[in-house]
Amino acid sequence: MIYNHGCGGQWGWETTVAQFYYRQGFAVVTPDFSGRDGNKLGCAGGTEEESRRSSGEKSREGIYQAINPARLAARADDVMRVVDWLKTQTKLPIIISGHSEGCRTTYSINTSDPQIVGGACVKQGLQDTYEHTWKWNASIPMWQSLEEFDPWVMFGNNNISNVGFERKFTADPSKLTVVRVPGRTHDPLSHQDERTSLINWLNARVGMALTPGQNGFNYETTLPEIHQRLKDPR
Repeated sequence: MIYNHGCGGQWGWETTVAQFYYRQGFAVVTPDFSGRDGNKLGCAGGTEEESRRSSGEKSREGIYQAINPARLAARADDVMRVVDWLKTQTKLPIIISGHSEGCRTTYSINTSDPQIVGGACVKQGLQDTYEHTWKWNASIPMWQSLEEFDPWVMFGNNNISNVGFERKFTADPSKLTVVRVPGRTHDPLSHQDERTSLINWLNARVGMALTPGQNGFNYETTLPEIHQRLKDPR
């Protein structure tokens, strides 16, 4: 699993999602793009208000936002370099995923590599103004989650019915899975229906669904014993 963070950087959100994938049995690589407070490349700011103000300023500049295809192309190139490295390490299937701008990075990648078996876009849409950034190969399965009143997705005249990826998969709608959940948090995988849908989709991408003890070690059953030993070292 290659998991791409949003424009705000690799904060707690992204660590949480990486851990989700890890718990499902995936090895996770999380490329760290330039996205930190005070920089000119991400949505700088420690709060949603600061990030949105910064995002608006950079959108007016027309350079540093994902609407600029050159920005996404640079991130996509980074991701494909990770793919090239992974292919020297393993023949296992590769899934590319991302939250928010990390999703835009994912769907801006055009590849036919048979080792890439899917893309997973967490809480991001395809608005009309971003149509030119879509390059994903629609023969490769895609999963997408959308939140009904997500302020980072449902801006302008957009709503949950017109930012889905369906129009990109008309040739084979079975390649696309979209889950829509209530809320306005933009928090990735914050809804149980979202997590359940993604788990089912992931299990369909790999040869065997994760089961406890599959790799010879089930940490969930081992942790209580470790905790008890720490309490009572005798």
